Amino acid sequence: MLTSPRNLLGALCLTGAGAALVAPKSLAADKEETVSLDKLPAAVLAAAKKEAPSAVWKVAKRIEEDGDVSFEVSGLLGSGEKKRLITVELADDGEVLQVHEMLHKAKVPAKVMEAFTKKFPWTKQTYAFEVREDGEAVNYEFLTVRAREGKAKGKGKGKPREEKITVVVSPDGSSVEVEVVDN
Repeated sequence: MLTSPRNLLGALCLTGAGAALVAPKSLAADKEETVSLDKLPAAVLAAAKKEAPSAVWKVAKRIEEDGDVSFEVSGLLGSGEKKRLITVELADDGEVLQVHEMLHKAKVPAKVMEAFTKKFPWTKQTYAFEVREDGEAVNYEFLTVRAREGKAKGKGKGKPREEKITVVVSPDGSSVEVEVVDN
């Protein structure tokens, strides 16, 4: 279970789940591979550093879809308990396509938080991300878990099963969509 930003980043880096957890479904890749930061095109790394100058960059992925190449560069902002994840999605020429920045609960806009908490509780397993394009918030994504329909089978029988979900909320809070994350 993802219970901290560090574990979340570790899961993203080690399982390749970055696209599933942080990026929109449209980035489902034909081919995805981890790339050493020093092997990134100079324009890509420079653009990521410009987008978040204080980030400590940890991992990058090269994504090829329908012959187009793009990159995801992920790292950490802040330190200690205030550490949070940032992922910058870039075209191969360094153009910033999207930025996913983890937010602390208190930094989520009130209308967005109200729309989310009307449908789901905020738990210690909930993470909020602001998704930006061209510097503007286009939506907010909440990664969380919820009880799945039915009961678990086998070990732990009788306990509710959980599923990971992404809840996407519009910046004005008027739209809330739920996507189940493949476990």
